[in-house]
Amino acid sequence: MAMQLTPSGLIGSFVELIARFTEVAMTDPVVAAMLASGAVLTTMAISVFGYLAAGAALDFLAGAIPSARQPPSERR
Repeated sequence: MAMQLTPSGLIGSFVELIARFTEVAMTDPVVAAMLASGAVLTTMAISVFGYLAAGAALDFLAGAIPSARQPPSERR
């Protein structure tokens, strides 16, 4: 199967991926539990990384914008 780099090709691949995961999950309850636990762990890891990345970006932007409350010598 050739990979298509168009939006419709990506959406089609995503739909096919969901269908295959569903097909595998329906074979055995243990497999379904393993897929679900993997999805939960991955979602938690991505959420923590996203939270930390957003905090770092906001901290950088807050330090880059001059504040009237800070004297110029104490800016980062």
